[in-house]
Amino acid sequence: MESPGIPSRAPRRNSAITGARTQTLVMLRDALGAINRGARRIGIVQQGVLVIPPAAPGSLGDEAMVLATIDALRARLGERLAIVRYRSGADYPAQVDAVLDLSRYFHNGGARGDEIRLLAALLSYRYVALLGADVLDGFYSDDAVRMRLRLVELAARAGARTCILGFSWNAAPAARSVELIRALPASVRLLARDGLSQIRLSASSGRTVDRTADMAFLLQPNGSDARGDAIEAWVAEIRRHGGRVLGVNVSAVAMEAVGMSVPASIEFANAVLRRVAAGLPGTAFLFLPHDVRGDSSDVLMLRQLAAQMADCNAPLQVLAPPLSARLIKRLCGSLDLVWTGRMHLAIAALGQGTPAVAH
Repeated sequence: MESPGIPSRAPRRNSAITGARTQTLVMLRDALGAINRGARRIGIVQQGVLVIPPAAPGSLGDEAMVLATIDALRARLGERLAIVRYRSGADYPAQVDAVLDLSRYFHNGGARGDEIRLLAALLSYRYVALLGADVLDGFYSDDAVRMRLRLVELAARAGARTCILGFSWNAAPAARSVELIRALPASVRLLARDGLSQIRLSASSGRTVDRTADMAFLLQPNGSDARGDAIEAWVAEIRRHGGRVLGVNVSAVAMEAVGMSVPASIEFANAVLRRVAAGLPGTAFLFLPHDVRGDSSDVLMLRQLAAQMADCNAPLQVLAPPLSARLIKRLCGSLDLVWTGRMHLAIAALGQGTPAVAH
């Protein structure tokens, strides 16, 4: 028990312990970085690839990119593949050889202990690829950019061959995002997924940027899903009677970007689809969610839209979770048109030869 009037020494002692621990972790991190570089110089690191997804599962667009990337790497390289886990208990349905659990790193906003876990794991992987998607320009948050680019930086400084692929760059990137991209080691290769992003990123970062395409274009559809069989049979029946089927998606993100609230967006979609049904008798609707996250997810919005259209004299189905990017792409191939607020659903439709209207 402390005497009255005598200050406790606990805070200073705790501070000293924390400082010593931090210094130890930094030394260990630097040592592992040096071991990585040495191992790569003498060629004992395996020809593996570590893939960092854009985020935790929830967006079928992200899922399409991740699965297509894994499939392409497996087909082309046939080497050991691993994927980073963002959240405990949430994994992509990807065929990988290992999962590197960095859920604590992302939950805590980054931690040196997890940086050490990454560097230790990198002794089994020669390559590291980050799928940037729409995260890296800072549209969502600076922390999201910082934590992802920190992993890339560590991998590059440890001697791994690194790249950031499949990502876009908006017209007004966050200043911190530009700063972090500029600070990446020169060895990190940047591959934008469209021409505008390539031009913007090159201009704002002063770095060489290669143009590629979105990896989701390479996704293979799932041809052996019972739900897919049932929906395709429904579509065939509609067509047998001279009708057509329109795929429909609504996105809160897309509509809020033009100043429309979720209720207003649903009312707008309801009015449009009723006009279609009235003007083109025999039209049926298949509602296609492409993101299951949040309080205004595609699933919730499409269910509300379906409720508003309950008295509309048009066949309608809502595709309900569980969902997969491969199933959605397969179904797009049986539709006449897809109306979507999600870019990757448009990509799925176009990849199947189905016209898409994006809003």
